[in-house]
Amino acid sequence: MAELVLVKKSEGIATVSLNRPEAFNAFNFELIDLFANHMVTLASSPKIHGVIITGEGKSFCAGGDLKWALNFPLGAPAGFHELAARFHLAVLEIRRMAKPHLIRTFGVQ
Repeated sequence: MAELVLVKKSEGIATVSLNRPEAFNAFNFELIDLFANHMVTLASSPKIHGVIITGEGKSFCAGGDLKWALNFPLGAPAGFHELAARFHLAVLEIRRMAKPHLIRTFGVQ
């Protein structure tokens, strides 16, 4: 199975790529959990001076994965609630990040 979040570091810049192109990089719990954890790590790393966030394939991110949520054991609303909690952690880390960051949504190939 391919890595769901790719992190490449070069000269103090980390490029973080969502890697579920077959699902237009839609968040399931595993992807958003990995993404949030990477944001926490990169935000606190003194070796990283900037972060680029992008997506593999034709889409940056389609949002929450509907198929995943519909199969969530406690139902879709509970599934989206779980996704939202982790997503908000990632967004908070990005907003608090005391270093330049760019979310690259177009022209990804």
